[in-house]
Amino acid sequence: MKISDVYDELKSFGICKSENEFSKNYLCKDRNYLSVLRCRGSTPSIAVLMVLSTNLQQRSQVLKNSKHKSVREVGARLTEIHKMIISGVLEECATRNH
Repeated sequence: MKISDVYDELKSFGICKSENEFSKNYLCKDRNYLSVLRCRGSTPSIAVLMVLSTNLQQRSQVLKNSKHKSVREVGARLTEIHKMIISGVLEECATRNH
């Protein structure tokens, strides 16, 4: 899953309002980080993906404990995204080691 797809999905849930907020709060990077990646056609480092994955996992735990079904469903989706990111990171690591 591309990092821009993660942003788009979080935005569709109303969790993130802008790329700046996503870069700062989910990637722990400068607010322009995502737009710079996009302009350069670059991909995030494994470290950035791990930060994103950790943040998604933490937020999903909070949301999955909600009394509201729709909020719990968003939490479950964040868990799915977290797992996809981890899977991609593991594949990337395996590729680099061969």
